[in-house]
Amino acid sequence: MQIFGDFDIRDDETVPPQLRMDVCLTANLPYGSVYPMPALTQLQRWFKQANDELQLLLPTVYEMDGIYAGSDPIQPNIKLLEDGQLNLESVTFKAWQLIKLPRQWDDPKKSDPYPEDVLYDFANRIAKAMDVLENSLARLVEGKKG
Repeated sequence: MQIFGDFDIRDDETVPPQLRMDVCLTANLPYGSVYPMPALTQLQRWFKQANDELQLLLPTVYEMDGIYAGSDPIQPNIKLLEDGQLNLESVTFKAWQLIKLPRQWDDPKKSDPYPEDVLYDFANRIAKAMDVLENSLARLVEGKKG
């Protein structure tokens, strides 16, 4: 500060560091198994329902300074077999959330809250999203049998 001056910097103008937590849920068929693609209308209905359920748990959230959390739609991995049949091999769902970390203050009287509650909430929603994905895939498989 002696060289460059104060520049009118205030403690309340500092931005807390952030950590981006990414999660990728993938459901695969057992190796060597084949699952023929369901009818297009059935797959579309399942896709919309599963995405809607997952978006309730891990939605895209906007804050004043940008996007705080986000997720992509379910991505199916489809394989074309030698006989020309399409088979569903796996599905993937990706989501992320920014976690604000506490700043390291020079003043021992200042402190930022630790993000335990935010981390616990995110982990809890991921566990619920795993259940939603598993249950929705079970419904898709059962619908194909019926």
